[in-house]
Amino acid sequence: MAETCLAGITEKEETITLNQVPLVKTDDCAVISILSSGVCGTDPHIFSGKRVGATYPTIQGHEICGRIEHLGKSFSCKPGDHIAIGDRVILVPGKACGTCHYCITYPHQEHLCVNRGIYGVTLRCDRPPYLIGGFAQKVVITSGYWLFLLPKDIPDEIGCLTEPLAVAIHAVERGVGMNMPTAQYGPGLYPTIIIQGAGPIGLLTAITCRSIGAHVIITDILEHRVSFAKELKLHAVLLPRKEGRVLALRKETKGIGADIAIDCAGTPEAFEEGIQMVRRGGRYIELGNFADSGEALVKPSYICRNDLEIFGSVIASPWDFGRAIQLLQKDAALFQKLITHRFRIEETEKAIINVKEKHGIKTIIVP
Repeated sequence: MAETCLAGITEKEETITLNQVPLVKTDDCAVISILSSGVCGTDPHIFSGKRVGATYPTIQGHEICGRIEHLGKSFSCKPGDHIAIGDRVILVPGKACGTCHYCITYPHQEHLCVNRGIYGVTLRCDRPPYLIGGFAQKVVITSGYWLFLLPKDIPDEIGCLTEPLAVAIHAVERGVGMNMPTAQYGPGLYPTIIIQGAGPIGLLTAITCRSIGAHVIITDILEHRVSFAKELKLHAVLLPRKEGRVLALRKETKGIGADIAIDCAGTPEAFEEGIQMVRRGGRYIELGNFADSGEALVKPSYICRNDLEIFGSVIASPWDFGRAIQLLQKDAALFQKLITHRFRIEETEKAIINVKEKHGIKTIIVP
């Protein structure tokens, strides 16, 4: 009888079923047993059908930490680390096609590929390799993906934070850019950074900013998230739910504005307000509006007159994962605090709804 594994399958929009999925081991694949899988803020969008590029049926979950239990004879992965059965690894969930304009012209920016096969997002589970997402007992990895070894001093649970932390690192690097005070552009050394949204990505972004010596201000309209940020010894501000947010943040910067503001809230209103929180000549990083959440009203003249730079930041490059692992190693206990909710595979839908309703901070699934 063929071997199978339990998985939470998103059959179509708003529909998740629990099923046994075939486990097919081949010479050009690896199989990892899931140790922890994070529920991302984009997972509710995939579940509801609002994430562009999502396909059905699929097994969601792209923040994956697991242990290798099978290595095919011809299996190959990047960045070339020697991996063996029993090793704990982190999966970079997307693989570049290697043939599109971006792969050929900008091979160092794999995340720009327009044909990326992304575990837990764009791959279907009704065709080989079937087990293609983290909300399952096991995942089958085909050749060509990046796998990073997880150091022994990083616990299983926080291993799945590597992917969202890499996303945060990528955004911060977009913001800091030419980090020299004498450069024509760039925020200079030790910038003041405002982060909109104290959810998982916002907190990971704040921790990243603090690690480079920035003065960090993180904001939210939810009291429990601001309180949590303060527990992490971050300068956190509870904003009013409607008018007055920009004024409240301007006061935090003596009326000048931040060198950099990063949107981790993911709403059109956050974008409208965020660019007004930046000083003249400053930078705004749009990270939160990954899914289409609507349109924002922005006056181009405001951007022009204030000499603003606006950058988008999408997912992360494989090299960001290596830096994320290094940052996890520096303070594993701090990152452990971010995990507030744990669910089993049988509770996949509950886990996704938990994230949608913004309960706690980080939600993970553990088999």
